[in-house]
Amino acid sequence: MKQTIIVLALLCTSLLPAMAQNDVEDVIAIKNVPLLIKFVARDSEMLDNNVVAVHGLYVTRFEITQKQWLSLMSCNNSTVKGDQLPVTNITADSAEAFCRKLDRLLAFGVRLLTEEEWQYIACGGLYPEHYRYCGSNNADFVTWHKANSHKRPHKGGERVSNELGIYDLGGNVGEMVTCGEKCYKVAGGNYMSSANECTPKSLKPYNGPNETTGLRVCWPITMYY
Repeated sequence: MKQTIIVLALLCTSLLPAMAQNDVEDVIAIKNVPLLIKFVARDSEMLDNNVVAVHGLYVTRFEITQKQWLSLMSCNNSTVKGDQLPVTNITADSAEAFCRKLDRLLAFGVRLLTEEEWQYIACGGLYPEHYRYCGSNNADFVTWHKANSHKRPHKGGERVSNELGIYDLGGNVGEMVTCGEKCYKVAGGNYMSSANECTPKSLKPYNGPNETTGLRVCWPITMYY
């Protein structure tokens, strides 16, 4: 009987992170502007009293839009304007300022994804399908790239999400990530990239604001089951 309980406990430990990363999503509002988020499990541990702690991140399901940006920031320098289009032409300082302002409202530790976190999510999390692109072996299904974008950014959610229900990781706009203190890179391809640049491993230096780079934000959280 004791052995059965141990086996069941271990089974719960392995299944709950999958349930968490696939099922837990929410919507919050930034001054009445909705922000859709998704929990992504990274690891878990069994605590006393058969409680499982699942450690992970809440991640925005879409790239930050111009409307969300303007709900906290004073100006929008995006080249192609549109409330539901991803914000672009952002500096690293303005991206950090956006995170700080959002964190004042949420008090969750809002920040940019790290390089390692972005790649983990882009690859599919705990149970990846090992696709060539972020959610498919067909770039057109999951990304906006040079051959299908008409050389412009698009509203989030018009392509298929990856395994975690997160959109536009490979393409649409590149996403600013951190790789050390005050050091930034651009993860993923963009609407002017070739399909080959829109993979989960795509990273390049951040060289300042431009019309093809935006951001996604996250904050760490532990869930108990």
